Amino acid sequence: MADDDKPSNNQRPIIIKKVKKVSGGGHHGGAWKVAYADFVTAMMAFFLLLWLITQVPSEKLSGLADYFTPSAGLKNKVGDTGKGGQGRSETGILQDAGAMPSIIYGAPDNIGDIQKAPETNVEETADYEGAPDEIEPYNDATDEGIKIDQKEDDEKLEVSEKEAEMIEAALEQKRFEDIAEEIKEQIEGNDELKEFAENLQIDQTDEGLRIQITDVEGMSMFEMGSSRLNIEVEPLLAKVSEIIQNVDNMVAVIGHTDSHSFGKNAEYTNWELSTDRANASRRFLIEAGLTNKRIHKVEGMADKTHFVPDDPYSPQNRRISIILIKKSLVRPQ
Repeated sequence: MADDDKPSNNQRPIIIKKVKKVSGGGHHGGAWKVAYADFVTAMMAFFLLLWLITQVPSEKLSGLADYFTPSAGLKNKVGDTGKGGQGRSETGILQDAGAMPSIIYGAPDNIGDIQKAPETNVEETADYEGAPDEIEPYNDATDEGIKIDQKEDDEKLEVSEKEAEMIEAALEQKRFEDIAEEIKEQIEGNDELKEFAENLQIDQTDEGLRIQITDVEGMSMFEMGSSRLNIEVEPLLAKVSEIIQNVDNMVAVIGHTDSHSFGKNAEYTNWELSTDRANASRRFLIEAGLTNKRIHKVEGMADKTHFVPDDPYSPQNRRISIILIKKSLVRPQ
């Protein structure tokens, strides 16, 4: 029987291993991430606050500090000589503008004796060297720091507006140069229009970009003494209308004549003729695609401003001026 109790050599021993599970992930858990995220957020807010403080001018910070601590006139030494309690002093009690003492000096030792305490001698207290002469209340009207800051802001705004106007003027001048170049290229590159190259004069004036179509020998915009537009010139005027539609500047159309008159007693003069020719040009520009709201003015100057001052009878004095007005003078509608 004893031999039966012994394990056989063919039987393998059974090994039981106890495994202890640790909850929470040990040192590999994720709780530290939450704490770290809070720390990073706090540091970000702190450095953001520091950056914002550096962006504020020191004058504004000083004005803000004065607003919350209007006690700059107080001296470092304060006290009370009231008879109701023991007079005390504390050096530097208000050295920090935001600090307040935790003990009320001059108060009686026994709180129950408050009713028995005599009134403080106001005159005696006022004579004390530690008391301020006068504490002025905060007043916006007398805050010079705020006034100076407001003045500086206004000056900066004025400078910014001037810079913006200068930039806009420079860009507008560049657009005018591009338009002038485009008109010349379109005329010279078109077989039908190149014959009008001598009729076209473009320049920039104080008013804006001026496009002038003048008469030359053998080529006139209008019939003699009439406001009827010659059909040969219509393609040139149509091309000008097409190109100036690319900008939104307001347009002025001005008519000019030479010094030839209709006679002494004529009721129809160069004034009427120049005005009628300008109006006829306006109508054609609109028919060619220019919107009517772009027209700012139409006027006739008769023979008062010659293209060739030394020769008042020169055919070039008979002309139509089409002006793209600067936006600084007339804003687009």
